[in-house]
Amino acid sequence: MPVYATLTLRVRATVYTALAGGIVAFVMHSPFGGDLARYLRQVPFFQISAMIGAGLAGAALCDGFGRARWQGHGLGAVTAVTTTCLGAIAGALIATFLNATLSSQRMEGAAEVGSLGLLAIMDGIATSVPVAVTWVVAMACLHWQVGKLRRSTASQHPATT
Repeated sequence: MPVYATLTLRVRATVYTALAGGIVAFVMHSPFGGDLARYLRQVPFFQISAMIGAGLAGAALCDGFGRARWQGHGLGAVTAVTTTCLGAIAGALIATFLNATLSSQRMEGAAEVGSLGLLAIMDGIATSVPVAVTWVVAMACLHWQVGKLRRSTASQHPATT
């Protein structure tokens, strides 16, 4: 597969991952969010930083999505959990950075905020049925869409070996 086809796949998978993260963040920010979500309502730039964090994690780990057969679906599930964890940490750190930069505060406690992001998403999935269902559906759609992209890219650019 040519480099530009792989790059196009990675960019599209990154955008899809960012959208999935934004949808889950929107549901977490609603009244249906988990127990820790009440703290997230006070965080400025929550949805934007969640989308950026999810996009960054998706860019790094998008090769695990969209594979065929049961091994590919298992890899997709592991990648979904890993992407969620990394995206939550990255999103929380980005929110901390944006808040500190725009409000001229110091970035004290950034590590604690990163772990709060991870705890918030795990708490939301564990205690809130709407958040859990949204996460599962978003990750399944992401896996399916990246698989569709893989198949279309492979059919347009067959191997020349």
